[in-house]
Amino acid sequence: MKQKLPLKEKIANIWYYYKLHIFIGSIIALALIIGCTQCAMRVEPDYKIVLSLSKQAPDTVIDAMSDYFEQFGEDINGDGQVKVDIVDACVGYTQDAQAAQSTKLMAEMQYGQTMLFITDDSYYDRLMKFEVFESVDWLPDKDGTAYNWRDTPLADAVNAVYENYISHDVYISKRVVAGTDFEKIESSVESEKQSVELLKKAIADWEK
Repeated sequence: MKQKLPLKEKIANIWYYYKLHIFIGSIIALALIIGCTQCAMRVEPDYKIVLSLSKQAPDTVIDAMSDYFEQFGEDINGDGQVKVDIVDACVGYTQDAQAAQSTKLMAEMQYGQTMLFITDDSYYDRLMKFEVFESVDWLPDKDGTAYNWRDTPLADAVNAVYENYISHDVYISKRVVAGTDFEKIESSVESEKQSVELLKKAIADWEK
């Protein structure tokens, strides 16, 4: 009859033969726990605005835009703060980075929750080939599909942290929802309503 090993010796035996497997398994488990915890704790922003320019956007510029728009927003998700996420989809530093940025831009277009887009002439023309921006009577530029905010308090806020960053025409537009598949999605319709309210409040500040 095979002699049974004491528990302590069994554990020592398992550790001797399988310590590498246990170590790797522990690392994987820890990574999964951290990932799941971060996902569970992650709070979606109240608003998202895509930024697509033909030059890179430093973090200071991203933060200045976010801070500016947040003063006009509402705490939609109820977390006690207003958060406007500026999605950086500007031109990339390298060919691979450019491909990644283009993928990010297309993903935001297909997702149907992001309603506001900041572009320069180059990116505006590229996106309007797909007729993605809606013409409305409260947007004065580009046949009612954009607002050129080059000479506005938003441009001043950006240039205050990065001198002359906004020295050319730059537009903000609203994507079209009516007549598209997004019109049937309640969250997209609600996001459009909230984004329009945010933009109109910003425009009111620009036109004081």
